[in-house]
Parts: sequence; C-alpha cells; structure tokens
Amino acid sequence: MIRQGHKYNCWLGDVLALESAPAGEIVRVAVIDHSQPYPLGRADLALAEELKPLPMRYFHDQVPA
Repeated sequence: MIRQGHKYNCWLGDVLALESAPAGEIVRVAVIDHSQPYPLGRADLALAEELKPLPMRYFHDQVPA
C-alpha cells in the first residue's frame, strides 16, 4: 500500500506520493530535487510496486509501516 505524503524511491529518484494506492496501481508522485530550496518538482506517474519506502523525519528517521 502506497500512502499519500510518504517518501519513496524509484526509477525517478526520491519522490513524495501525492495519493494513496494499493499494489498493482499507478500512483501520482512528485519528484524531490534535493538541490532546491523548495524541493518538490514535477508530478509524474509510477507503479506502486516500484516504490521503495524511505526513512522520514516524522517517524524519527525510520521507515514508516
């Protein structure tokens, strides 16, 4: 399950999920550009099973469940 607002990594690089989706679905994501002061870049599409969860500060640098 992909959760909206969580960080993931895929072929696009680091992304932020813009919507929630179950496995097997296509999900909208925003590419994170770490070199910019406002890091959210263009929106794109990715398959849910391609997204690997990343640690988040909100979860004390742990990967959320």
